[in-house]
Amino acid sequence: MSCSAPPVGGSADMYGGKKYVKKRKYHETSNLATLETPILGGRKITRKAHWRYIRGMKIRVPAKRVKDVGAPGKWSAKHGPGIGELKPGGLMGYSPSQSKTARHTKLRKVVKSKGALSTFRKLNALATYTKRTAKSKSRTAKADRNWVKKTYM
Repeated sequence: MSCSAPPVGGSADMYGGKKYVKKRKYHETSNLATLETPILGGRKITRKAHWRYIRGMKIRVPAKRVKDVGAPGKWSAKHGPGIGELKPGGLMGYSPSQSKTARHTKLRKVVKSKGALSTFRKLNALATYTKRTAKSKSRTAKADRNWVKKTYM
């Protein structure tokens, strides 16, 4: 065998002309260090640890602080602030965590003073703004929005 020949088992032909990627070892200490390091500037989120399958090999990807590329996105920079700011007191004491009768009583007062369309839009804004942070409250606001539409519009 000459010196220029590839070692046995290390040939690129053995893997179909593709490079062989070794499995990375997972170290718990490095995982904890990446979670505890503060990230300055920009929105960061902690990506969960998960497993990836690359060319038939199982590789563990550790948890890491990464740049948030999800919502709100870049739409607002081009088109403006969206549906606008929801000012406090606009729904006169309405809260999605109240009972159904209490919520409907508050909404009747709001509709009487501000109108059905304005109330509908404020409930829609509340449902939109809380859909990722408080899902159950968002669903309640959406149901009340539909109740205002059915009852008063």
